[in-house]
Amino acid sequence: MPYTAPNQKVITIHREPLGGSFLGINNENWKYAARVLGAHAFLLYIYFASNKNEYVLALSPQAIQQEIGMPPSTFRDQLKKLEAFGFLIPGKGNMYHFYEAPARDTRSESARDALNSSEEKSAAAVQASTPLASQTPP
Repeated sequence: MPYTAPNQKVITIHREPLGGSFLGINNENWKYAARVLGAHAFLLYIYFASNKNEYVLALSPQAIQQEIGMPPSTFRDQLKKLEAFGFLIPGKGNMYHFYEAPARDTRSESARDALNSSEEKSAAAVQASTPLASQTPP
């Protein structure tokens, strides 16, 4: 097991056998992830999926910022999204498991619904605060 600091999460990678797909990820898996996750969470998905099966890494927000340029606050939000869609499953303590295809877990469905609800509320608040004139095309 890698040495960890208090702010790190230990993630074990679980990969599926390749079937001739590009990027070393089954095409159906990365395309599904791209559709449901959004750009930032998909970037983390690619980062995790680029590791070999059963690889264990210690991860911190600062390491992600250094590796792929993602700010720590964005990193934390996007980890929640990966968890909500079943790609990242919490284990004991600070242990997590990344799955190339969503792991079937009832917690992910309720988390995904809560995540979607909060995102819809945020989008509605932004739209409500936008002046009507800026919504009308010239």
